[in-house]
Amino acid sequence: MTIKIKILGWIHTLLGGIGLIAGLALCAGLWFSPDDNSTEALLYVGPLFSVIAAFLFLPGLIGGIGLLRLQPWARILIIILSALELLNFPLGTVLGGFGLWVLLDREAKAAFAGSPAQATMHPAS
Repeated sequence: MTIKIKILGWIHTLLGGIGLIAGLALCAGLWFSPDDNSTEALLYVGPLFSVIAAFLFLPGLIGGIGLLRLQPWARILIIILSALELLNFPLGTVLGGFGLWVLLDREAKAAFAGSPAQATMHPAS
């Protein structure tokens, strides 16, 4: 496996996991807070976090694990997420660009196709 794919997989796995844990901790903190306004805040934060988790954090976590295992579906999922992340300036743009650069390369296509001989070959200059 190329090191770039492994790095991208770990980045998505860590960011997805951290995002889910942070969001759940925020919602739990609002839920158990003795402040009366926290329940009202949870009515806004809860659905917002659910949408973000459903479209970014959870697919990023699952796709990152899939990348580490060289699953072909994970490559497609992370390409889609990378395209969406381009809109999240500035860090998402960097991560999305890196993801597209890594996963649209011939070497990555060969690695996910299951031909290790082609995945380690470098094009002649």
